[in-house]
Amino acid sequence: MEQFDLIQAAEQLATFQRRQQQLNRSLPIRSSEMGVLIFIEQHAENVTASQIGLFLGVAKPSVTAIIKTLVQHEFVSATPLPHDQRQKALSLTPKGAALLAETKTVYFARLERFKHALGPDNFSQFFTLLTLTNEFFAEELIR
Repeated sequence: MEQFDLIQAAEQLATFQRRQQQLNRSLPIRSSEMGVLIFIEQHAENVTASQIGLFLGVAKPSVTAIIKTLVQHEFVSATPLPHDQRQKALSLTPKGAALLAETKTVYFARLERFKHALGPDNFSQFFTLLTLTNEFFAEELIR
């Protein structure tokens, strides 16, 4: 790829990221907090701050701050684990589950519009390339 193409690619990636952030500004929580809600929903039982930190690749103090905010806003509840009172099992509250359900509805409707705008073949190709991109960046993280 020529240098000019790399510059264009970098600009397109930056624009993509910026637009994603702009679309998510209407949420009452930050994207990192939404990531925690999604993780808790997907793993349902006895989710701990350590598990979330490993998944997100962030330090425990950062995860603790996110969880504290989510608990304060009543999106998540934290219950001491029976075998270790220092650790907390995290679960979604009804308010957190409702926010997640509403967000998913909006997100999937947007994906449907995106699919329609691209057409099925381009949509499929885009997500194939996106999968390869995610695999590349996952490898870069462990290098």
